[in-house]
Amino acid sequence: MNKIHLAYFFLMMLFNAETKDIVLKNPSFEGMPHIGIEGQTRVTDGWQDCGFYAETAPDIQPSPEGTDPFFGVNINPKDGKTYIGMVTRDNETYESIGQELSSKMEKGSIYQFSVYLSKSEVYKSVSRKTNQPVDYTAPVLLRIWAGNKSCDRGQLLAQSDRIFDSHWQKFETEFKPNTDWSWIIFEVYYYSHPPLLYFPRTNGNILIDHCSTIKKIKDTKENE
Repeated sequence: MNKIHLAYFFLMMLFNAETKDIVLKNPSFEGMPHIGIEGQTRVTDGWQDCGFYAETAPDIQPSPEGTDPFFGVNINPKDGKTYIGMVTRDNETYESIGQELSSKMEKGSIYQFSVYLSKSEVYKSVSRKTNQPVDYTAPVLLRIWAGNKSCDRGQLLAQSDRIFDSHWQKFETEFKPNTDWSWIIFEVYYYSHPPLLYFPRTNGNILIDHCSTIKKIKDTKENE
């Protein structure tokens, strides 16, 4: 490593140490396209399944070129070659994924984050409740959780609106952790307004792609 590269390396380390931005592993869910299977723990590089026992894991979409679309989904990625597809089910289960962060989100600090969301107009599969073919196309939403261990849901950081169509839309939000957190979880969930304990569990889907860094915009020390 020559002197110029060495100086650049240390400058970048200093910059990251000062900003404390958190870079997600595999933020665009790149990997081999596949249908999620029951018992699968690793969804794709950097991401693990955080869903229900005995249910299938999320899918890496779209299917390889020249093959039949997985569940009829044929939307192009927002970024890279693949994205993740997650569903809610009428048997009161829903899909989620998570990863350990490269550094902790700090209590009291404020972070900015964005991700692109879409909904496939077709997502055909079999209902686990009725064993009949159904279309998982109800508008549902994304919830973002923080925790301190694998798939832990300690604080609900943000929640999107319902996603209605197949156009990629940017969901921008801010996080304010109520303690230090080391994990992040993305969870697709049902819509209810007003929030009710008992409401119809619909078969829906959300497609997720192109996560930003988790950028600190206000430091803990500034809040003290």
